[in-house]
Amino acid sequence: MILPANKENIQKAIEILKSGNVLIFPTDTVFGIGCLATDQAAIEKIYQLKQREHTKSLLLNVADIDTIENIAELTPTAKTLIKKFMPGALSLILKVKHPTHLAPQVINSNNDTIGIRIPNAPTLLGIIKELHTPIVSTSCNISGQNSALTAQTAAQIFPNTPILDKATTEQLSGHPSTIIDCTSTTPKIIRAGLITPHEIEKALT
Repeated sequence: MILPANKENIQKAIEILKSGNVLIFPTDTVFGIGCLATDQAAIEKIYQLKQREHTKSLLLNVADIDTIENIAELTPTAKTLIKKFMPGALSLILKVKHPTHLAPQVINSNNDTIGIRIPNAPTLLGIIKELHTPIVSTSCNISGQNSALTAQTAAQIFPNTPILDKATTEQLSGHPSTIIDCTSTTPKIIRAGLITPHEIEKALT
């Protein structure tokens, strides 16, 4: 079921998430598949659908910097990168503050860290703000295969999962977000994506 991105269907998408279901939606990079970050059962369904290893954490999508500060510890480097590149195609790995209301699967239990980002996707940001709850997501694909760049492709991959299409004003880059580990003094690029290592280096010098 593909829902065109109008006001009525955005409300439907919000209700789908509130009811504990999984939703496919556009981000600023590729289509993502996600659910409420507090819903452990829905998170487990994402792992099953994608045939994804449980050792691989999901990314937390939040609406603003205040939410990041409430959830995670921000180093000076992290603050600089957030100011420069968020909202945008940057994901940071940060130390989690405890206690947290998030589902356990969102947190990397090996080192108490979390991957977090503010997507530059107005529809998705609006949904998160209305829910007052972060959304956990990963790329819309079977693990190891190409990510969906259109709602039609997403429907072929997961035909039984509701899909919110992108608005005509929204564009997907087709490249994944750059992931940087900011849990120590020296940041480490875990995955080079749309934001290049040169851009990261320039922002930090």
